[in-house]
Amino acid sequence: MDSLENIFAYSSDGKTILAFHDMFGIFTGEVPYGAESFADGVFAGSNVKKITVPESVKFAGAGLFENCKLLTNVELPSS
Repeated sequence: MDSLENIFAYSSDGKTILAFHDMFGIFTGEVPYGAESFADGVFAGSNVKKITVPESVKFAGAGLFENCKLLTNVELPSS
């Protein structure tokens, strides 16, 4: 699998994940620490099965996981 830098597209300041490139089939993994927000619908319709969101994320756009038919687990920070 390629590095996570190739899976996520970031804003110019590197704080917002703008897109998820679902090029490796089913995704089970972590969002890199440092991202602070997700744009609307970043994972919508993708093959995300399980994902861990780091504590650095403070905002998630609308429809983030809409139509993710394989999604079974989203692990969120406790704070």
